Amino acid sequence: MSKILKWLTAILIISVFIIWLTYFRQPSNVARHSLKGRFGISLGDTLPELTDKELDRRLSDIALIGFSWIRFDMSWKWARPSQDKDYEWKMFDRIITVAKKKKLKVLPILTYAPDWAGIKQLRNDYMMSPKDPDQFADFAKEAAKRYVSLGVHAWEIWNEPNIENFWSPEPNIKDYTVMLKKSYLKIKQVDPKATIISGGLAAVAKDTKGRISGLNYLEGIYKNGGKGYFDGVGYHPFSFPRLPSTIITGGGFAQLDRPLIKSVRSIQADNDDSSKRVWATEFGTPTQGVDKVSESFQVKMVKDVAEQMKKKSWIKVLFWYSYKDISGNPVKAENHFGLVRVNGTKKPAYYTVKNILNKK
Repeated sequence: MSKILKWLTAILIISVFIIWLTYFRQPSNVARHSLKGRFGISLGDTLPELTDKELDRRLSDIALIGFSWIRFDMSWKWARPSQDKDYEWKMFDRIITVAKKKKLKVLPILTYAPDWAGIKQLRNDYMMSPKDPDQFADFAKEAAKRYVSLGVHAWEIWNEPNIENFWSPEPNIKDYTVMLKKSYLKIKQVDPKATIISGGLAAVAKDTKGRISGLNYLEGIYKNGGKGYFDGVGYHPFSFPRLPSTIITGGGFAQLDRPLIKSVRSIQADNDDSSKRVWATEFGTPTQGVDKVSESFQVKMVKDVAEQMKKKSWIKVLFWYSYKDISGNPVKAENHFGLVRVNGTKKPAYYTVKNILNKK
């Protein structure tokens, strides 16, 4: 064996050993952090369609399970569908009032431009990015102003802006960062203590057409001067069909703090910004569709991510996606992330989450 090959082999062995020390060998004195207040549920756009009775029942059950937070779309296109008319807040008033009654904290996602204010999307089911970041920032300010008295002090600026589905016609880091900065300043005008979360990034492993990797996008926010304009890093560390503890180079959960190569935490460190905590604003796994897992494996996923949260105090909150499966195409994974089936019966993972979050 040549000297060069021997050196390369030695380096590989040392690298594997470091990874093993970091991820697999857990010393007995490793700090175990409480899960209290650190689990929420991400509900997307499912709440406005519920009747008052259904909404009350839904949020009661979410509180009973033990979740502390709800995350939901507060879409600009719903709040002001017409430029000629004033804001329509009633649907959000209802959600926030009931959440407060159930002692649930809320993380509204300020997102998605209405037709009059958006850049034409590629497809009708894609979400438009705003033409004018100042107009979006004005919307953000109005939302914060309306709900500060109801105890809303956390806001997420957009959902998955790094993929074209949610920032059409194509993701643009510079444009997003400008919007983030303006929104941050406007919200702080009416609520100086507000916590602003950067838009939860899809854990895309690499750049492709219409998609920018989550890590490259986060780096881009820093490069475009965004550092001082968010209080927490939004990320969606989906790992399915594997457990979050599995070390896969491109795996969503591994992207948070994997050793030796670029991660969310290393990017924060490179920018002297490690004090900000990560908000995992979506995490879960489908039990039907592409990359589905069995319902029993969904249980393992819940247990595993809870263990990861105990080890990683720098994750502020993890939001499980989602509460209930959506009727529709049974092969579409997006419809089947719930803890509850379409017919209202509970999956085994429902009880697992409840047991973990209610453990004394």
